[in-house]
Amino acid sequence: MTIVRFPIVAFAYVVDRLRHVPGGRLIERHVALVVTAAMLAAGLTFVAWGAEKSPQRIDLPSLANGQLSFMQSWIIISGRLGNESITGNEYRYLLTDPAVPKAELIVVSSIQRPLGQTTLSGTYVGTREPLAGDFKWIGQMRADVELAKEQDPPWITIGITIVALLLAWGSRTSYPKFFHKTPRAQTVRHASLLVGVRRGLRGEAGPASPGSLVISPGAPVELREPGKSPLSLRLHSAHTSLEAVELRRLSSAEPALLVHLPTAELTLSFASNEDRDMAHAALTADVTRG
Repeated sequence: MTIVRFPIVAFAYVVDRLRHVPGGRLIERHVALVVTAAMLAAGLTFVAWGAEKSPQRIDLPSLANGQLSFMQSWIIISGRLGNESITGNEYRYLLTDPAVPKAELIVVSSIQRPLGQTTLSGTYVGTREPLAGDFKWIGQMRADVELAKEQDPPWITIGITIVALLLAWGSRTSYPKFFHKTPRAQTVRHASLLVGVRRGLRGEAGPASPGSLVISPGAPVELREPGKSPLSLRLHSAHTSLEAVELRRLSSAEPALLVHLPTAELTLSFASNEDRDMAHAALTADVTRG
């Protein structure tokens, strides 16, 4: 499971570093606008790519079976070239394929070409009707002087789309990464647990400050921090909730609780899973009791 989660944690780490680059926070605050603009740009580049004229690769059996689009006439085709003849300043050949012996493609070329297996590009000007029955199918193509290059995939569109998706995902990612854990059942007992306290939303919480959770059966759990008044952690409101998680960094992990209060969100990190599960059991017991 650690190996599976490592790429996710690594991505969250990179995003966190980028947030500290000048302009990073500004982009994050307006990420919806940036992603929308990026997707519009991706759409425009895709339309431009689609409008670019490019040849279609097709084999002779498909061509003879009428599978060439009526909107397409520039093709790249492979086969065996033979039966050379000269008419005026043009060379004429027959392109054949053993897979379809009843089909022949007449190739008209302004230059002489080597006979045998070859690949050509050119403008198809022959019939669009498919091969039928015992009739012989004959098509015609005017060959290009040089073999045309097939159109590359729309790399610009793909790149912009990937960046937009990463921005959208990254804006919702925090570091260290939170992974939900199912706490083990614990018996609530008197305890004072050392915790690290972070205040704020997951992606905005600052460094942890030291504190302690005081647990007394039958009483609310109390958070104590140096220089601050004790805070009772109670989850009786509809605007409060509790999550058991693991805070995972590139090289370490620590058990934690996310405590959602009406006025704040607390991240409490613990020294061990047992301490976290004890605190979880105490907070849950308080809710049940209430």
